[in-house]
Amino acid sequence: MIEARYYVYIVRTSANKLYTGVTTDPTRRIREHNESDSKGAKCLRGQRPVTLVWNAPEPMSHSEALILEALIKKFPRSKKERFIQEALELPRVETFKEIAARVWGY
Repeated sequence: MIEARYYVYIVRTSANKLYTGVTTDPTRRIREHNESDSKGAKCLRGQRPVTLVWNAPEPMSHSEALILEALIKKFPRSKKERFIQEALELPRVETFKEIAARVWGY
């Protein structure tokens, strides 16, 4: 059996709030957040449209994705903004281990 691969993503809402989630398909998930009341996150419904501002460039296991999502959700907004900006400036793709090392500082 092939294990599904997961991506952690961050979206910015029309109210300039940040939301972090996990999915197997970031493109589909953003579409669901923007178009579907039954499939999108309830907390985003009144804040559409949402825009993808970051997603993990490499897929990871479900457990790795959940760990990274939980960590990012604990960040204060300033650290999330810095994380997004640094990711946009990186010259290459990061693996989960590289992201985790940058996030945790080791």
